[in-house]
Amino acid sequence: MRRIYAAWTLVAAAGVMDCSPRLEKAAAFTLGPDSQVIVFPFMFQGYNIAVLPTTKYGDLKGNARRRVASFLEHNISHAVWYFVVGGIAYKDDRSERLFSEMMDGYLKKISAGASKVYKGGRKMFSESLETVHEMIFECNKAGDGHVVKYGKSIINRLSDMIENALGEVSAEEKRKYRRFWSRVKERAGFLYSTERLRRVVEAEKIVCNACKEICLELEEEELMGLLAEGSVRKALKAKVDEDEISRGLYLECTVVNTSLLLDAHREHGGDVTRELVKQMLLGKKGEEIDRRYINKVANVVKERQRSEMEKRDREQDPERRRLRARRVGSL
Repeated sequence: MRRIYAAWTLVAAAGVMDCSPRLEKAAAFTLGPDSQVIVFPFMFQGYNIAVLPTTKYGDLKGNARRRVASFLEHNISHAVWYFVVGGIAYKDDRSERLFSEMMDGYLKKISAGASKVYKGGRKMFSESLETVHEMIFECNKAGDGHVVKYGKSIINRLSDMIENALGEVSAEEKRKYRRFWSRVKERAGFLYSTERLRRVVEAEKIVCNACKEICLELEEEELMGLLAEGSVRKALKAKVDEDEISRGLYLECTVVNTSLLLDAHREHGGDVTRELVKQMLLGKKGEEIDRRYINKVANVVKERQRSEMEKRDREQDPERRRLRARRVGSL
């Protein structure tokens, strides 16, 4: 079954970074059973890049440093949660209380820890984003990490709601009620699927590392030309006025088949996955990347590598001939 996950957009309110519930559904994603929202390690303010994957805390100056530090300390974990998981739990007051009891403090603690480490100056932003994913979706060997426990609690809560459907309503209303909550329950099963949680973390690492390498390879002007307008920015433009966009910090993301991405990395290596990520940054939709497209990209990368090797050989040949001539002349 296909699923809808609501994204969470971060906006500035009175100069303070704040999660804005009214923008919760600014960007919605339709996911297949192996698809997942992956967050790019770039932070945007308005139409400009505020933080690159390679940005360290010491690279930030003045107001930008304060705003980014505030975002990391108060918002980063909640932003990742709402991108990756969506609004599964927020369908009634009891589910919302369960989130507040089990997840809210947990996410705040992770944000505070990630902010403290980032401000230590050694980590790049991409590395901090990886760490946040690892800490939120950690799965120990026993398969009973915090999110897994929360997922099981949500499932129990939903099972009770389905079993004890509304009393004084028609049979048709009960049927619709049970069908709706059964779908929500199916979506919530993601939270205690340790295999899927591990895929989320592994895929995020691949994307973060690829973005970091792309940034290290390109000049700033080239990088600005590389980044296409993403889904979150498009959604913001449709929902929010220009002034609010210019003041807000937000992350970009895409939907990708994590199984295919991980398979591509194992089969073809980092050069191919880096090219796949580059194409997504250029505007290729992650959900359009299938095996056929991956093989096409792999062939292009292989041909490029072959051409570069031939070029290096041609450039080295004259030097080799000169060295050979010198050796012969000295005999």
